Amino acid sequence: MKNKNLSKPNVIFIIVDMLKQNKIGANGYNPKITPNIDKIYLKGLRATQHFSTGSVTQVAFPSIFTSTLPLDMGGYNKGIKDRPNSFPEILSSNGYETWGAVTGHPCCAHFGYDKGFDNFENLIDLYQWFRQMFRVELRYLIENYKSKKYTEIQFVDAIKDNYLEYLNSTIRYIDEMNELGLPNNGWNRKKLKLSINKEIKLLKEKPKVIAKKIIEFDQNFKEVIGYETVSVKKKILIKVKERLKSFLNKHIFLYSERKAFPAHFVNNNFKKFLSKRNVKKPFFAYMHYFDVHEAKLLLSNFSLSKIFDFLISLYKCCNRDFNKGGLFYDIALSRVDREIGRLISQLKKNNLDKDTIIIITGDHGTQSGYPARQSIKGNTDLANNFFDDWHHVPFIICGPGVPAKKTDILCSHLDLAPTILDILSINSPGSYLGKSILSGIESTKFIIAENTGNGNCDIKNKNIIISVRSKTLKVVYVIEKFHIKEREVYDIIKDKFELNNLVKSNYYPDVRKQHFKVVTSRLSKLKFENNIQENK
Repeated sequence: MKNKNLSKPNVIFIIVDMLKQNKIGANGYNPKITPNIDKIYLKGLRATQHFSTGSVTQVAFPSIFTSTLPLDMGGYNKGIKDRPNSFPEILSSNGYETWGAVTGHPCCAHFGYDKGFDNFENLIDLYQWFRQMFRVELRYLIENYKSKKYTEIQFVDAIKDNYLEYLNSTIRYIDEMNELGLPNNGWNRKKLKLSINKEIKLLKEKPKVIAKKIIEFDQNFKEVIGYETVSVKKKILIKVKERLKSFLNKHIFLYSERKAFPAHFVNNNFKKFLSKRNVKKPFFAYMHYFDVHEAKLLLSNFSLSKIFDFLISLYKCCNRDFNKGGLFYDIALSRVDREIGRLISQLKKNNLDKDTIIIITGDHGTQSGYPARQSIKGNTDLANNFFDDWHHVPFIICGPGVPAKKTDILCSHLDLAPTILDILSINSPGSYLGKSILSGIESTKFIIAENTGNGNCDIKNKNIIISVRSKTLKVVYVIEKFHIKEREVYDIIKDKFELNNLVKSNYYPDVRKQHFKVVTSRLSKLKFENNIQENK
């Protein structure tokens, strides 16, 4: 399968956030909105049965970069900061110059995704960064304090340590964005940096003041960063702004504080990297596109400079069934596809197209168009949706030494890093759970996806949700207080849209027993790793 004469090709690794397998034109989707991806798809190796291990970015990324499952090594709160053997580290140690740019907050340097990179650019939206800071970290600390799991001293210490780490990362990102000359996107970054430095000083000197302030202002904490005391007037203004924002978000999507950096910013910075790179070394370039993830905010992120691209994408989407929904997703994906086309042109311009492998995947999918799903009863947490809409993603590899063929073997993001290393004739470390797909031999009969829901990952205290999927059956389990219970059962062959939950039926008892053995084994491993002793 490998070309023995190939000497270290360049590698471009593209993650299109929320890219679904069934949206690729060459895979049968109509309208044909991905002509550039289609060319790569048909020229390269494409895995048609490739699945994500998580329904959201925060959960999916550890598997992509370290070939470990989301709940391994204490969970995904710190991304891969405490996980060994990120594959860019391995490439760097094997002579690659490494460059990366991310546009999503859950996969930035704060969570260790800069490991192994000579240059790593965090092109993140500060609004979503602060939202992440509260929803994942600070809210969890507040809930533990209010439920008396933390004493006041423990709560203040936790705020001091964790909040400080986030604030320091924010300073780093502001400095990076200033150095890169990125637009402010509605932020006064100079003023914000001054406020954060004041907050850091207060946090070190008067951590109790900061802790009380965070409890009082909840998710509006970012409005009072740097304040030791907050006036009544300021409090009233915050409440008015919050109510207005809530009204707008409830009724329209024409306005949003979310301003993600589109794919063309990543491509522009890649162009700069090419002009400065060490031509004596092969390069690994990692590019994360957030456009499709932000598709529903397409109008609020509208740019006059890209109106021509927008109109072309809108025209391509005209030949579609509008009743089935997903229009904004398709427009956003069409625009990303055009940027991938521009990227390929840039490679040709630099005479790099014949020496570069291009890899494309999605970290996870989403609901977009038919079927318009109703949430599982009692489940309003998107992270706990395990339908194929959220998990069936493409894995495409095209370039020198890569066979142009389709493989239908069952595989997941665990197999992504081993495959990349195999193509480059580099051995995978023993910690990797996945296998290279180049052999064409199925390394697993079951795909595992898992999490503990939105927010902070807490294996000991929150319900664990694990999906076990084979080629014929999918079973989703909820594990409450370490007792396993089936939540959903789907016949993947007869019910490809997963509309008929067979959980209350007696169908496929033998196959379900096999799935149960898998989840039981997985739970045993998690209990051992986390030193969990059940009360008898």
